[in-house]
Amino acid sequence: MNIEDIKNISVIGAGNMGHQICLQSALKGFNTVCTDVSKKLLKKADDFVDSYLAGRVEHYVKGEYGQKTKKGWYDYTKQ
Repeated sequence: MNIEDIKNISVIGAGNMGHQICLQSALKGFNTVCTDVSKKLLKKADDFVDSYLAGRVEHYVKGEYGQKTKKGWYDYTKQ
């Protein structure tokens, strides 16, 4: 097996490290599942993802970084 063969990642535990590992794996393109016995931790992880991604989109896509580097998902042509 090669690292390129890995397509799916399961993370057991949505605590401080687990939800971050899950998020980063998903951002890198893996099919990712995060599970935990605590519904409270799963909700906290879900809320973190929502707030984190919104901030990253604002910074990297719409913000000054995205405009300077032209690496954002939007086209920065003037209308």
